[in-house]
Amino acid sequence: MIRPINDLILIEPIYERESSIIETPFTKEEFPAMGKVLAVGPRVKSIKEDDIIIFDRYSCDLVKDRQQELALVPYDSVKCIVSE
Repeated sequence: MIRPINDLILIEPIYERESSIIETPFTKEEFPAMGKVLAVGPRVKSIKEDDIIIFDRYSCDLVKDRQQELALVPYDSVKCIVSE
């Protein structure tokens, strides 16, 4: 298991999602700018696990955990939290 430190957020990318709020038709070739929060570092207060966030895709670090592609996103790169 990967545990983020400081102000980092571990997310699982969401490649396709349709809702009444936002539509994200990302493909596997293009890393999405939306993801589900799996874990947060101790300095992150306003975001919690299972939140869906939109972030700056070019500021994250890609990691693999058990063949699953994940990303570590700095808190400053989060643009918003998506709610249903």
